[in-house]
Amino acid sequence: MLLCGIFIICIIPLASSNQTSFSLQDVVAKFAGWEERLLKQEKWIKKQDIIIKKQNMKINFLEKQIANHSTAIRDCRSGQGLVTQRNEVSENHDHSRNVKKSIDGSIAFSAFMNHDADFGAGQTIKFNQIITNEGNGYNMHTGVFTCSEAGMYLFMFFIGERGEKEGITQMYADLKVNSQNVMDAVAETRHSAEDAQGGNSVVIRLKQGDAVWISNRYNGFHIEGDASRISSFTGLFLYP
Repeated sequence: MLLCGIFIICIIPLASSNQTSFSLQDVVAKFAGWEERLLKQEKWIKKQDIIIKKQNMKINFLEKQIANHSTAIRDCRSGQGLVTQRNEVSENHDHSRNVKKSIDGSIAFSAFMNHDADFGAGQTIKFNQIITNEGNGYNMHTGVFTCSEAGMYLFMFFIGERGEKEGITQMYADLKVNSQNVMDAVAETRHSAEDAQGGNSVVIRLKQGDAVWISNRYNGFHIEGDASRISSFTGLFLYP
């Protein structure tokens, strides 16, 4: 009996020792698993740190770009303000120039003769129907344009003729400035009842008070001046 008790006592500690050793291994294994997980978590955290640093760098770069763009926008607005001011000055200048031009350039006339007439040599042709007479420089009663402002002028005139017989018939008209012949025109017909028109134009500088008119050259010429308005006289101020 004593031997059996000793054997039982010896077996129990051995059994207890084996059970304790198994539990420690299990704990060690669990710690090893946790350690591996922790290592993985540390690696993931490091990767996230790298990503965050890169994102911060991008954010800094974008903030600098935004700041640069903001500065550029302010500069552009300032420049646009200057451009607007320049445009306003230019528009005012153009307006003033146009006003001056409208004042200086308000001399123009056009008139025509609405009836047939026979003229003597050197007789002034009176274009008795006015279409335009800005500045009132043309006198339809005398047929004379009087220059009220010195400068360059354009003049145009036309005369109409109807042949009264077979053969060549010519009608001459002259543009005169202060009785000086400046430009000529001729209308020529070759057959009876044939209509013809002749004319000319000139650009000339006038002085204030100069007189301009159209005169018939030879005695007995007949000028057509009916509703067809083929005989006319036009003048226009160009520039000082």
